Amino acid sequence: MKLKSSLNIIGAASLAIPAALSAQAVDEIEELEKGSPLAFLNEMETDASATFGWDSIYLAEGRDDLGDGGLVYSEFTGSAGPVALGTWYADATDVDYNEWNLFGEIAFELTEGLEAYVGYTYLAFFEDGEKSDDSEVGVGVSYAITDYLEASADYVYSFEAEGSFVEVAIAAPYEISEGFSVAPYALLGIDFGYRTEEYDGWNHLQVGLDAEYLISERFAVGGYAAYAFALRDIEKEEDTTGQEIGDQPAFGVYASVGF
Repeated sequence: MKLKSSLNIIGAASLAIPAALSAQAVDEIEELEKGSPLAFLNEMETDASATFGWDSIYLAEGRDDLGDGGLVYSEFTGSAGPVALGTWYADATDVDYNEWNLFGEIAFELTEGLEAYVGYTYLAFFEDGEKSDDSEVGVGVSYAITDYLEASADYVYSFEAEGSFVEVAIAAPYEISEGFSVAPYALLGIDFGYRTEEYDGWNHLQVGLDAEYLISERFAVGGYAAYAFALRDIEKEEDTTGQEIGDQPAFGVYASVGF
């Protein structure tokens, strides 16, 4: 294609140039393009997707944040190379609650099998006619121990709560058949003033199973089942507030399409 464009510009006179010289000219053009400050754009992978789903409860940090009913949500994400941007909007099914998130993330491959990311999220909450918001920053790492075992750790800091939360997890992704994969996992949550100001420490232990089926190259459906066991941080919150939180079962389904 580059050679054709050069011929169009130069005109018929270029037909008299020896073939070896034409090939040399093409090589020089390609080298100039590689040296361009924007050359990386030619090799950058781009992707976009939309996801629509339903969750039986709003399970967050081992708690049911709604207390009644679940969520329907939509999410739109786009990425270019290591940079990803997205938005998430959720509407409660049984109570007056809506939430909107706007997030960005940069991913890094530190070494073979070891990846990391840094991200920022703006959160807006709409409940009973009132609006509140928060900003969070997060970092995380993941490591592929084997083809069937992955470990990860995630840290998030909330500017509104002035506290942080840590999750460490291990998952075992496995492709049962072409297009159908499952990933059982176990996750430990640790609170540092993110959910409770008075208490820090072990928050919850969550086990679950994620499943996804690729209907086509661009369309997928999936679901999950999870169970969160309350640990000391939640138990202390129950003792202080008198609110019964307890263990939390949850499940959900979704459909996604790629562009």
